[in-house]
Amino acid sequence: MQNLINSTDIGTIFLDRGFRVALFTPAARNIFNLILSDYGRPITDITSRLTYDDLLKDAEAVLDKLTMVEKEVTTVDNQVYLMRLFPTVLPMIVSTVSLLLSLISVPAKSPRRS
Repeated sequence: MQNLINSTDIGTIFLDRGFRVALFTPAARNIFNLILSDYGRPITDITSRLTYDDLLKDAEAVLDKLTMVEKEVTTVDNQVYLMRLFPTVLPMIVSTVSLLLSLISVPAKSPRRS
């Protein structure tokens, strides 16, 4: 599992039911200021480059309704990402439903030619 985590270019953070960091991919560090000692810390204690204040509210909604939340979010330097928060069950983290947060870079739109 750790090899898979290390090899992906998608920023992914696995959160437990308490919204604490359980695992993260190296690409997640491009957006969230994560270090190895952040395992077990609440995601709300981790700073990020996102201009998005509803992460906790959306994460709570995902666990409450067991449905995915998908939004375009922007960083402080205007990079756009597709953010997906969805419930998942990962036995190595906990045997109950936890959260997976993924961030995929959205390419800039090319200007339309007439």
